[in-house]
Amino acid sequence: MTDPTPVESAEDIDPRWMTAALRRHGFEGDVTSLAFAPIGTGQMADSFRFRLSLGASSPSTPPPPSSVVVKMQAADPRSRKAGASGAYETEVRFYAELAPTLSIRVPECYAAMLPDESNRFALVLEDLAPAEQGDQIEGCDVEQARAAVVNLAGLHGPRWCDPALKEMEWLRGSDGEVTGLQPLLGGFAEQFIEHYGSRVSKDDALVLRAFAEASGAWLLGRSERFSAVHADYRLDNLLFATPAGGSPVAAVDWQTVMV
Repeated sequence: MTDPTPVESAEDIDPRWMTAALRRHGFEGDVTSLAFAPIGTGQMADSFRFRLSLGASSPSTPPPPSSVVVKMQAADPRSRKAGASGAYETEVRFYAELAPTLSIRVPECYAAMLPDESNRFALVLEDLAPAEQGDQIEGCDVEQARAAVVNLAGLHGPRWCDPALKEMEWLRGSDGEVTGLQPLLGGFAEQFIEHYGSRVSKDDALVLRAFAEASGAWLLGRSERFSAVHADYRLDNLLFATPAGGSPVAAVDWQTVMV
């Protein structure tokens, strides 16, 4: 069976494609049928949960999972164009090359397919249900916040100040990001002060403006200390356990990972 390649839409994924993808990870047995439904609210890519019906497999080898998540390019042309600027390749390479060297809890990756000439890619990932997506509007409780921070240490710690990170050509450095961030923060600060008006004291407004002006120097002030960072580590990109089960917390959406 030949290795699978990225396809245009979820409808193009058939049992043969899924079987080949799962065999990349060492699973034996065949997927005999499947059904899918969209999940998540990704801005640059689309995700689907696939329910799998499985044929017989050898008792000496692990059977494929009964459900997986497939993440692929966005159907919306503008979203796909945004992802094609590097985000798709970054996420595929994160799961294939960087995640195995870390201890942060992320979905296990069963197959990772780099973008093709049409900016199509595919990740076949562990289905973390019944864990549920966090909500940054609703917030979270103290235990969830603690679990999220402990999990984040599993990203930063294992490769802390590892010079090999800077040799990964696909892993962006932070200098350019900071150069672009500083003027944005200045604009955001002014919008915030204007929107909240009298609720922002004069002293607080001074602090906001001063920090925006100093942010570039502050963020790059200790360049000898570095690690891989998620760059979008927020509740909407975290999955939390529910009363029905699941990992305490897991991080998803690795399109913006950088040094």
